[in-house]
Formats: sequence, structure tokens, C-alpha cells
Amino acid sequence: MEEYDDIAEKYSFREDPIRDYVSIPSFLEVLGNINGKTVLDVGCGSGFITRKIKLLGAKKVVGIDISQEMIKLAIKTENENPLGIKYFVKDIKKAGIIEEFDIITAGFLLHYSKNKNELKKMCKSIFGNLKEGGRFVTINLNPDNPLSNNKKYGAIITGQNPLKEGDKIKVTHFDENDNEIFSFYNFHWLRNTYEKALIDSGFKQVKWYPMKVSAEGIKRFGDKYWKDYLSEPRLIIIEAVK
Repeated sequence: MEEYDDIAEKYSFREDPIRDYVSIPSFLEVLGNINGKTVLDVGCGSGFITRKIKLLGAKKVVGIDISQEMIKLAIKTENENPLGIKYFVKDIKKAGIIEEFDIITAGFLLHYSKNKNELKKMCKSIFGNLKEGGRFVTINLNPDNPLSNNKKYGAIITGQNPLKEGDKIKVTHFDENDNEIFSFYNFHWLRNTYEKALIDSGFKQVKWYPMKVSAEGIKRFGDKYWKDYLSEPRLIIIEAVK
């Protein structure tokens, strides 16, 4: 994920209807009431979701990311508009015990695992930093619909055909004129692989939640605009309880 050092600003400050009207609203709905809770946001990037979490009433929020440039952007925003969030450059696979949080969140994380061992390390570290009964909530690539060639929503996901578990997949983002802005790589894992890694790490239950278009998204673009995305959603939400 150090590859984000090179694209930090482009990634953070871009138009993205899926992020703004689908993934973030759906994620926050699953997250629910976090008033007074302590939260660790893993893979926090420039702090886009991290700040939303703090504004929802979390008592304490810490953000970590493997990208130094992303953390620089997050700290810059925090200094300009302080919310009391602490940010650190850390790799969750090697983070050890930071402290025990009520909730751990991740915008995008598990699908960066290059192999099952890395996936297991991520899940174990997350488990170790949660209080008993704590929750891990993350947005993830949809393992049931891993590829997409539809540029309509600003990005495509490409890979080997047929796609096998563990294969590298490329995510490419485009501007409104279909010019490539940047790209990065994830890895394809099946549902039961994610579930096994979480359960083997100690989590008691794992739930999957589909994405929903927010009322604001429907109002701005209309139902017809979202039809293609909802027929082949490329993102999904995972919740695991300790």
C-alpha cells in the first residue's frame, strides 16, 4: 500500500459518486451509533472517513495507514480543522497492540493481502486491538463480483480471465473525460477465505451487507443512473464481532 505515496493527493481529492453516494453512506449505516465509542480507523488514508467517524460522536479516534504521504495529508487537515484525531504511520500487520478499541474500521483493507498469510496477520492484529464484544467494520471489494469494465462510475477493475483466488486485480480510476488518473492493485479472495481468516483469528461471527444508494445520490442522479451499478456492485461491507 506504499504505492499510495505517489497518488495520495489525486486519490484523496477527486470526484467519486460511488464513494460519496454509495460506499460511505452504506458504511456509516452499518456502523450505526458510535457516540462515546473509541475507534481505530485502519488504512485511514487522508482521513476522509476518519473525520466523519469523529463527527458522528466517537469519543476517541485514531487513524493509521502504511502510506506516509497519506498520513501527512491527514495531519494537515487535522491541523487546519482540529477534531482531536491522532494519526500514525503503521502497517496493521505489524502494529502489535496499540490499545483495545470499541470499534475498528477500514475503508479498504483486506483485499490488499497478497496471500492468505497476510490476510490472517491483518485479521489477527485487528482482533487483538478490539475489546471483547467489539466490532470490525470494513468496505471491501465484492468477492462475488470482482471485475468491472464499466467506466460509467469512474473506475474499472480488471484481471485474469478466468480469475482465480489470489490473482492480482487492477483498479483504474478515470476522470470525466475517460482519461486515466491513477491505478493500483488489489487481490481476489473468496467469501469463505475472508470468513475463515476472521473466524480463525477469534471473531465469533461475520456478516455481509450490500451497498445502498443514498437518498442524496438518487436525488442528484436519479434511479436510472444507478441501475448498472446495483446490478453488478463491486463493493460490499463486512462486519465481524469479537
